[in-house]
Amino acid sequence: MAYRFLLFLEVFIICIIPLGFSYPLVLSASALVLELYVLFFLGKVSNLRKGRLFMYFLGASAFVVELIWFILDLSYTVSYVDGFFALNQPALSLLRFTLWFFFFGLLLIRLIKSLIREPFVTTSVVMGAGAGYLMLGFVGGVLLNTIFYFHPLLSFLCLRILQLF
Repeated sequence: MAYRFLLFLEVFIICIIPLGFSYPLVLSASALVLELYVLFFLGKVSNLRKGRLFMYFLGASAFVVELIWFILDLSYTVSYVDGFFALNQPALSLLRFTLWFFFFGLLLIRLIKSLIREPFVTTSVVMGAGAGYLMLGFVGGVLLNTIFYFHPLLSFLCLRILQLF
């Protein structure tokens, strides 16, 4: 059942991405909700016991950095009416990407291992596999956002190259 809710939450986040152009705080808030769901609900129903403490530590660290990111975006949006992107520190952007990459990478590995241990292929298992693919896309989106903060033209070129495929 947790696989289904994870997929529904990810699809909902994908549907509200266009709001992020008008309201940049929506994307940070949705990332916080996704991390909270993964930490509190998906971690408890996982049939994998090994490495759970490290997973919680990594997830809590990613949550704190994302919360700092959200607060910086909030202060920038409140102080500047026409704010489109907050001028956050590049080190925070790189730390955010690194934590997202390792946390969701470890989560994907754990998700695949738990899907392999399922005795039957049900709709929940298929939805869990779909949620894993969408999670990979979220990590790619955070990577693209990180590249944007370091070099905006490079992120534009990456988007153009991805559109060719």
